Amino acid sequence: SQYLFSLDNGFPSVNATPPVLDPTLLNNQGINVFSRESGKLPRIYNWNFTVQREITPNLTIEGAYVGNHGTRLIAGFLKQLNQNDYSVLSMGDKLLQQIDSEAEAQALGVPYPYPGFTGTVAQALRPYPQYHDISDPQATVGESDYNALQVKAMQRTTHGLDFLISYTLSKNITTVDDAFGWGGFGVLGAVNAKNLSLERGLAVDTTFTNSRGDRTHNLVLSFGYELPFAKHAQRRVAKEVVGGWRVNGIFQYASGAALPLSPYYPNNLANVIFNNEGRYDRVPDIAIRNNVSNASPGVSFMFNPDAFRDPQPFTLGNAARTYGDLRGFPFFNEDLSITKQFQVRESKRLELRMDAFNLLNRSVFNDPSTAFYDTPRIQSGRAIGYGTFFGRKNFSRQLQLSLKFVF
Repeated sequence: SQYLFSLDNGFPSVNATPPVLDPTLLNNQGINVFSRESGKLPRIYNWNFTVQREITPNLTIEGAYVGNHGTRLIAGFLKQLNQNDYSVLSMGDKLLQQIDSEAEAQALGVPYPYPGFTGTVAQALRPYPQYHDISDPQATVGESDYNALQVKAMQRTTHGLDFLISYTLSKNITTVDDAFGWGGFGVLGAVNAKNLSLERGLAVDTTFTNSRGDRTHNLVLSFGYELPFAKHAQRRVAKEVVGGWRVNGIFQYASGAALPLSPYYPNNLANVIFNNEGRYDRVPDIAIRNNVSNASPGVSFMFNPDAFRDPQPFTLGNAARTYGDLRGFPFFNEDLSITKQFQVRESKRLELRMDAFNLLNRSVFNDPSTAFYDTPRIQSGRAIGYGTFFGRKNFSRQLQLSLKFVF
């Protein structure tokens, strides 16, 4: 095997004379930077206020306000250090004119960045005109706010019945939906790195698991009930047959998850502000959601294409990242189990169990497309484009029968 040098001969001499790096090495490229703020641990502030009331010795109700505020969240690609200020948009078409010499820059009334520069006026006006985008992948500039009313009723086993009913009314707002700042469509960065308030919007579930994102209403009912037939049976055989039955269930009903409106495509400011992500204009007084009573995959158009329009040249659209009525389908589900226990001996028993998952065989469809640039249309007999959807998120009803021997 080959080696660079032997310690027996001492360390080799270094003939290179600093500086050995070319400062222009990364010119005309996009670069990443890491500042002293990069990668700092996030801070989450939590607070709550709870009131509980005992109605009976076995029944309690509870109401709570729960809130939290997150700061210093890692929001990669939201911190763009080489975006132009929006004030340059007043220059209009001049931003796209080419500069190849200092004389041309003077004629256009813009500073000449450095000797040898060639590029557009917009590039010349960037804070660091020798580079393209300058990103901080570990920038801790994200924020989040969560506020919720939580109501709960709980009954311990009484006359064979126990239950827990929980209802949450909540709002989850954030500027970043995951650790990389990739909020659904928002993968390219902030529309205005100098004003991150434009990124505030309802939290989007980027995991597609129904476990995250803003859902205004969430109701969960869990219960267990031991059927009382056995106490009316007179004979032992009858008690064995009608006794030992129990029903358990978990029912969940939640409103649809918030969806992100697609960025404006193609971005009209990509070559002048270099923000990489644009916005549409919101049309006033036009409903975002169509009134569809019986939605069908490949047939229904859930969203109204007249609610948004392309922005004017050299302007940033006024549409928000998310809207309260730009949501997926509600999540409804019922799981139920019925068990029968046979006492064989004092310490031995058989348990017969039947489980029904998605008892009512509900369909929870995949989220409708929010790609506004994809014109809604009928193609090959199917509805495609903005506002359409295909397939489902959940499984059809499943039944499971099991027998267990406990000893």
